[in-house]
Amino acid sequence: MSASESMIDVAHLLTSVEVGGAEQLVLQLIPAMASHGYRGRVICLRRAGALEPAFIRAGIDVDVLPHGEHGGAMTLALKLSRHLGQRRPEILHSHNNSPLLVGAATRRLVQIPCHVHTKHGASTPSSFPARVGMRWAARRVDGVAVVSSATHRDAVDVDGFPQHEITVLRNGVASPDRVEPRAEPTWSAICVGRLEPVKGHRHLIDAVPMIVARHPEFRLAIVGDGSERESLTARVHALGVDQSVDFLGMRDDVQDLMPRAAMFILPSVSEGVSLTLLEAMAAGLPIVATAVGGTPEVVSDRQSALLVPPADAPALANAVSALIDAPSLAVELAASARLRFDAEFSLDQMAAGYADIYRLALSRSVT
Repeated sequence: MSASESMIDVAHLLTSVEVGGAEQLVLQLIPAMASHGYRGRVICLRRAGALEPAFIRAGIDVDVLPHGEHGGAMTLALKLSRHLGQRRPEILHSHNNSPLLVGAATRRLVQIPCHVHTKHGASTPSSFPARVGMRWAARRVDGVAVVSSATHRDAVDVDGFPQHEITVLRNGVASPDRVEPRAEPTWSAICVGRLEPVKGHRHLIDAVPMIVARHPEFRLAIVGDGSERESLTARVHALGVDQSVDFLGMRDDVQDLMPRAAMFILPSVSEGVSLTLLEAMAAGLPIVATAVGGTPEVVSDRQSALLVPPADAPALANAVSALIDAPSLAVELAASARLRFDAEFSLDQMAAGYADIYRLALSRSVT
């Protein structure tokens, strides 16, 4: 039997492959799992998305359920059961709420040996029927990964996952091939994330006039796109800081952009464990971030970053100015963050963690 024939097939279940943390994680995780004996593909419940070309370039198959944009969970489960009936993966790996519910229902229809789930953040169902459905699905998985201790609490208290089946496995990313010197950065700061309210860009933009008042040369690069693009652009214009803020749109070269900035800012209102935060740590950037979700578990205030309360523009402005005013502090925090990344947040460590979860879940599923 060849090495490829002996590999265990994993079907990663996502709503789509639009740009987001879960989708980016799967894009990196599947190739990293090959050395552990797992071969992955992606199934999208609703549609493909902007990251589909990146998956294809990585040699990862992306399937989309036909007419998945129509119908509820049970309709999708029937479609998924027909799809999986032909492929029969050994492991179904769902990511976030809707794929969990559909995956659990599908497993009742098709004999899938093992179901593993990853909860990437604090999102919870809003309606009572959805909450009941989630708690039903949570009791039917063989293994659960959560990205932070804060997410662990939600998984137990809100979603009803059995505590003994949960593993806290923090995200990891690939280290950059090189870290360019930043003697003359293009931007004073960079912020990377979907332009959605949860990412807190409005508060960062409101902080820019306060920063510019102290440091007129300050220049911010915002990477990403989303529903708030137009309103954020209008806000920048209304505040009169058009010359200080560059909207770079969606980019697939974030690792190349990071070294062109002097610091990284993560202004999220809610967060699991941000992959772009880890990329900033790997790139050796000083960091200003809001103390939400799993972020304080990744970086510590005044040890490897400056942490501020969420939705607080003056606090963001003060922290950014503090790093500009104290270059030695910025260098110290960046070095500490890089050391912590190397010790705890590499892609190889995350892949090894998922290999352990898969093995344990497979053993549970046959007992």
